Amino acid sequence: MVGKTDIGIWIDKICSSRVFTSPTDARLLRFLVNSTLEGMVLKETVIAVEIFNRDPSYNPGDDSIVRSSIYNLRKKLDTYYLEEGKSDRIRVTIPKGSYQVAFAEVKTDSEPGNNKILTKRKIFPRVLLILLLIISSLFIYLFIFSKDDRQVRKSISGNYLWSGLLSDDKPLLIVLGDYFMMERIQPGDSSHSFIRNPEVNTPEDFITYRDKNPELRDQMKAFGMSYFGEEIPWGLMKILEVFKGSSRTINVKYSSELSPGDMRGNDIIFFGDFSTMHMLKSFLSHTHYRFNLTPPAVYYTENYTDTTETIYITNPIVSDFQNDYAIVSKIKGYEGSTIMLIISFSPFGKTEAVNKLTDPAFIDELKKISSDRPDYWDMLLKVSGLGTSGFYYEILRFESLRSEP
Repeated sequence: MVGKTDIGIWIDKICSSRVFTSPTDARLLRFLVNSTLEGMVLKETVIAVEIFNRDPSYNPGDDSIVRSSIYNLRKKLDTYYLEEGKSDRIRVTIPKGSYQVAFAEVKTDSEPGNNKILTKRKIFPRVLLILLLIISSLFIYLFIFSKDDRQVRKSISGNYLWSGLLSDDKPLLIVLGDYFMMERIQPGDSSHSFIRNPEVNTPEDFITYRDKNPELRDQMKAFGMSYFGEEIPWGLMKILEVFKGSSRTINVKYSSELSPGDMRGNDIIFFGDFSTMHMLKSFLSHTHYRFNLTPPAVYYTENYTDTTETIYITNPIVSDFQNDYAIVSKIKGYEGSTIMLIISFSPFGKTEAVNKLTDPAFIDELKKISSDRPDYWDMLLKVSGLGTSGFYYEILRFESLRSEP
């Protein structure tokens, strides 16, 4: 049983952590905790008045300050428990759909001997097998066993970000960005290691790489199988949820397998890293953005041609907490098709982007930036996160695009 005194101690620790730098976040958390302990059932209007100094006539439909603040508060708690709070005995959460706070005692693992260390050669096939099982299970669930979720469909159907993609009768092709992998054979013991180089993304890149590094010619070879991160099956699931109950034909393909014929007759959604776009990279010329892989940078182009602003990813890949920039663009493709690009440098950038695209409350935030509801648009998000989890985001730009392909 978790006592009030214990809870108070852990809340003090959380609010004094480096994650809770905002006094408003700390005040909001304490208010939710105290209200929960007193048995109060909180309403959005009460929180708006008590914490954000809104007028008693506050209308949640016109101002999403409470929902967005609670969302960010959940993310900050996740961040806290990844590092500073990972050994805390009490875990504090705010379950989705509620403003009540939940408290749980965390039991430590007393059997460290159960941990296993796998060699790289064992890990790689196992990861591929797990991903295959995830995707297989996903399709079985979505298209055989699951029923149409009317509530989800209703919220998405009113989300103009997906307009055209939901109603079109063309086949939909979901393209997953996969990594080109190299295999290195170590001289002497013939051991193998798998290598991913961000600048080597196609067989042609691999030939160029070996030509530039002749000393590695006898050691390096193309692995023959591509690879994608664990965020890719998750993103696929989120995208398929948007079309659950739809009668349109949906196919899935790796970006490395795309052919010019795929560009015609299909609506396309791409989900992946900048380095895995392959032939889809050419469609960025119809957006306000360009990119560079090394060093990672995003370029903003006001008139689609000349660069007017450069945004660098300044934090190294080895840092614990990172910033990323995700670009989401909905473009007019060939023969009246629609192309949506969801791209970033890090896994958490694109997972957070998909989260926002499927969140009805996100539309309220876009209204504050632009009252337009364009058919074709692009958006730049700044996302802070770790691994595959995005914790904070900021909408840097949202603009309409020309409709010419």
